[in-house]
Amino acid sequence: MSKVKARNETFKAIERTTKKAQANSKSIAPVDTGYMKAHINQLSTKRHGDVITGSYESEAYYGGYVEYGTYKMAAQPYIRPGTKAAEPFFYQELRRLLSV
Repeated sequence: MSKVKARNETFKAIERTTKKAQANSKSIAPVDTGYMKAHINQLSTKRHGDVITGSYESEAYYGGYVEYGTYKMAAQPYIRPGTKAAEPFFYQELRRLLSV
């Protein structure tokens, strides 16, 4: 497999994994009004030479307080567990796309 094809397939794997992580986080996000859950969005996957990054975020200004808690409120993590749950999917995608 060529280096260019490997990069392109890795890009696809990261993009799909980020989408999976976003879906995971949405499924476990605590809901009060539903705003935070509705505003967990995937950002564009980017290439920087050989480095490929994918990310997603909660656009709710209070998302970090929910994720990490405050001195008045216990943490209710949803981003980190959603990302962790998508990790095996990433390796499966790489194996499938790169036929390793």
